[in-house]
Amino acid sequence: MVLENDVVTTKGTKLLPKGVQLTARHIEILRTWGIDEASIEGVSKEDITRERMSRISEEEQDTITAEVDALFEGFEDEEVMGEIKRIVTKIKINRLTESP
Repeated sequence: MVLENDVVTTKGTKLLPKGVQLTARHIEILRTWGIDEASIEGVSKEDITRERMSRISEEEQDTITAEVDALFEGFEDEEVMGEIKRIVTKIKINRLTESP
């Protein structure tokens, strides 16, 4: 996996530059800094959402999709709201897949 963009902290400190081939150690460092997402060359946000959804049952997928779609009805063409919708979906999936 190769970084598509620089990875920076909320304060603007660059942790890793774009073009870096990610290793397990890099991922560990990013998680330590609270970073759980980064742009990877050739991988879209939709690819990531599909992969996350594959971790849960079809029934759970349908439930999450219906709930999130209802929350964001009328905002289908707004880019920012689309990103928020993706994050809400991610959170709901994480809640189902994380161990208590």
